[in-house]
Amino acid sequence: MIKIEDVKLEETSEHKELSAMVDGSPVWFRFPKWLLIEPRAEIFLPLALAEAMVRAEDVLVANNLTLSAKLAGSLPEIVNLFCSWNRDDNHPIRVHAVTDITAHPAPSVICCFSGGIDSSFSFSQHQAEITDLLVVMGFDLADAGAQWEQLTGRIQKFANKHGKRLIAVETNVRQVIESRKLSWEASHGSVLAAIGIALSPGTFIIPSSYGYADLFPWGSHPLLDPLWSTESTTVLHDGLGFNRTQKTERLAGQPTLLDDLQVCWNHIDKNCGRCSKCVRTSLALHMLGVSSSSLPEYQGTTLLRILKPGSLAGVPFVEDLIRLAKRTGHLEVARILVRYRDRFLFKYHLIESVRAFLGNRGRGLSRRFAKKGWHALRTKIKSGNVTLD
Repeated sequence: MIKIEDVKLEETSEHKELSAMVDGSPVWFRFPKWLLIEPRAEIFLPLALAEAMVRAEDVLVANNLTLSAKLAGSLPEIVNLFCSWNRDDNHPIRVHAVTDITAHPAPSVICCFSGGIDSSFSFSQHQAEITDLLVVMGFDLADAGAQWEQLTGRIQKFANKHGKRLIAVETNVRQVIESRKLSWEASHGSVLAAIGIALSPGTFIIPSSYGYADLFPWGSHPLLDPLWSTESTTVLHDGLGFNRTQKTERLAGQPTLLDDLQVCWNHIDKNCGRCSKCVRTSLALHMLGVSSSSLPEYQGTTLLRILKPGSLAGVPFVEDLIRLAKRTGHLEVARILVRYRDRFLFKYHLIESVRAFLGNRGRGLSRRFAKKGWHALRTKIKSGNVTLD
């Protein structure tokens, strides 16, 4: 039995800390002091569920704690989703807990925010009603210390500019998940949603990473995120009707948002202009005929090699840029990206064909070409991770 117990809410001079023991591991979340937080168990469920499903053991929430009745009713479907996405590693389990009907939403709308294309687009779509921006440790390059301070400082300036509050949450949950060899890519959306419902806003917005046409099993997904809603909070997976370049095009008409973009894989306080996220964003802006003061301009086709897809998860971004290149008349860019996409897909399907032909003997081939460390995970989401890197 995977136990959630010893939930505590403690206040220090700097923050409020909500902590618990989850299957013997201490897990904590630190919130700004001004927030109203209750000592409840929902926020600890993503880790407990991931561990429980891989061990085929139920989750037990201590009797002195309660779960939202609405969320408890959705937990079987959440488990079903994870099991359907990975039947090899995950197993059906149940959550045993006392439930209650909690309907005390705060008069707020919270949006997850990093400053990238997805969160900036969601901010632009809901700017009038958004009251707070949420940033969580472990979702960007920043960890504790100076990097975290730089990240939160940058988003605080953005929040101040637009008259919003910043909710910066420190936590060790990613560290615990990864120390148990559980997939962060499978858990990250549920972790966000669980933090959101702990804050009890009327609406909690999780910006989408992919549009309707490009969906595949992923930790943040339109079938999964809304299931974390409670009586108090509606969890919204936002922006599905737009792919990445369409979001960029919408932002092109809002210079105040465009000039604050932060998309870089390598830095938290600037854009390097050479990593894959920087290049694909600067390329899209170049083809749209606009620029961002925070992002180096597109440097030409020599940098396009960084956009070669390394996994199935990267293919939709390349195809998105191909469509934009064709629509805007950048045919040389389109030809190069088509070549990169087709080479990846050829290698991928070749490996899958050989693996199917060899059966169990093909597993060694799959491991050879899989992302480093991926096969070492005890459970994962498979569809987006198949890779040739």
